[in-house]
Amino acid sequence: MEVSAFSIIVAAPILVYIAYRLFYWRFFRLASQWPGPKSYPIVGNAIDLLGPSDRIFDTLVTHLADFEDLGRLWIGPRFLAFLFHPDDVEMVLNSNDFLDKSVEYDFLRPWIGNGLLTSTGNVWRAHRRAIAPTFYASVLKDYMRKFNENAQGLVSELDRHTGAPLDIHDHMSVTITRTLLETAMGVDIEPKEKHLLHGYVSSVKELSNIIHYRHTKAWLRSDLVFSFSKYASSHKSLLNSIHKYTMDVLLKKKAEVQINNGCSNMKQIANRKIPNGEKDDIKASNGREPNKTEISGTEQRKLPFLESLIQKALVGDTFTLKDVHEQIDTFMFEGHDTASAATSMLLCSLASKPEIQEKCYDELQWVLGGTYRELTLEDLNEMKYLDRCLLEAMRLYPPVPVMARKVHKDVKLVSRDLTIPSGSTVIVTTYALQRRADVFPNPDEFDPDHFLPERIADRHHYAYIPFSAGPRVCVGKKFAMLEMKTILATVLWNFKITQIVAEEEWTFSADLILKRRDGYKIGLVRRQK
Repeated sequence: MEVSAFSIIVAAPILVYIAYRLFYWRFFRLASQWPGPKSYPIVGNAIDLLGPSDRIFDTLVTHLADFEDLGRLWIGPRFLAFLFHPDDVEMVLNSNDFLDKSVEYDFLRPWIGNGLLTSTGNVWRAHRRAIAPTFYASVLKDYMRKFNENAQGLVSELDRHTGAPLDIHDHMSVTITRTLLETAMGVDIEPKEKHLLHGYVSSVKELSNIIHYRHTKAWLRSDLVFSFSKYASSHKSLLNSIHKYTMDVLLKKKAEVQINNGCSNMKQIANRKIPNGEKDDIKASNGREPNKTEISGTEQRKLPFLESLIQKALVGDTFTLKDVHEQIDTFMFEGHDTASAATSMLLCSLASKPEIQEKCYDELQWVLGGTYRELTLEDLNEMKYLDRCLLEAMRLYPPVPVMARKVHKDVKLVSRDLTIPSGSTVIVTTYALQRRADVFPNPDEFDPDHFLPERIADRHHYAYIPFSAGPRVCVGKKFAMLEMKTILATVLWNFKITQIVAEEEWTFSADLILKRRDGYKIGLVRRQK
């Protein structure tokens, strides 16, 4: 029997509707099994998140305190699955099924494009594979001079502020941004260019505030509605300012690469060999015998981040110049904001814990033999107590308090007999994960001994993830730790940090990263010249 076109036209929407209802019947059946606060028709839990955007983090923390290992919120029809059991976190972060970031990251795309933070699939894999070698130990060793130089520059700046309260984050942000530019980007900042650097840092801060506000207001999530809002003009102006600055960095470095190497033989230069004399340097930089992938006579010399990407772009390997620009914007955003927050929080914590601060200072005296000099990789490796303090600050105050991923298929949890339904958003809640009382005794107390070697050995590998973990672990983790420790050690050698705001009065907001709502105010007392 022939099927008429009319029958198909009538049946098609009915079948689509049935499939839709079956999908959502299963979706809601699975989602309804998750524990969570009372939700309301249509709006879900969105009503709980009304009010000032900088107060949403307080509401979220209140809900998390009522959850055990996991929980859920409904934002309208959108199902958010919060996870903070290490077994479930490991399952999510280690799986290729959860590589795609949630829709919230789309608001960053006008800024950082398809950089390493937001890209997916084969593009992400190819770019990640190409970028990873630019942060090997043999490359990082060459950055120590600039780490030291900019740390000393920060001390000179802070010398003008002793005896009065100051917000340390503002100074950290400029110093860390400059350090990123002069190391990974390989572009020196001349004195006459300092105002441009400060302008860039200011623009990044303002743009981050707008994007955060857009995250928290449902009506501004629509591109069309946002384009008519009072924020659209500032958003566009700030983007133009930021992109101009980073494009100038790219063009300046590109011209330098072309002058130094010559366009005609880029492929040969990209395959430069490591001279034999550098082999001992590599061994010294990481305290072990170099392996074949580091110094083999057939292995390419590892280049710094931006130089490496430009070399590849000029020969059509993996990157276009547009890709390179997006990676610069991504690295500058991720690298400066998180490190600025982490170092600022540690100094605030040490101000409230003077006995711990003195232990850090005593360790510096021991490592440096009582006389200050430029720090080396070996010095930083010997600063075990400072390392533990920094790790503890990032445990209590993780710069990235949540990580959200798309769910493309039903996935069973490890810790419970529950399923994350396809079409939902899974949120790895770093803030709650790293404050589990069964993992960290007295979890709300600042205790560097949480990171004693024997305690780390007994702990679940996914119970502490300030740099994320799994395939999307932060590619610049080692860079960040060396940079932060150099700056912190230099500041602590020169100043005693004093408390301005009592710890119980600290307030936080989850901007694009976790930040102090009340600022990062500390006092400085000069120790020695």
